[in-house]
Amino acid sequence: MGEKLEGNSLWESSRMMLTEHKSLIRNDKREMLRRMKPVLNEQKLEEIEFTLALSLRSHVRVTVVV
Repeated sequence: MGEKLEGNSLWESSRMMLTEHKSLIRNDKREMLRRMKPVLNEQKLEEIEFTLALSLRSHVRVTVVV
């Protein structure tokens, strides 16, 4: 029986996917893409850093929206 198991301990004949599993995989992938961090250039990062530092020094509340 041990020789029927492969690398990740799945039976070779059990590669069937249910529609529920496919939809879960799609939803997980969509959620992962939604959570990706935005890519900011150097100028934008400096602008954000300057604004945050200024708000800390002057005790002003800022709102950051991503």
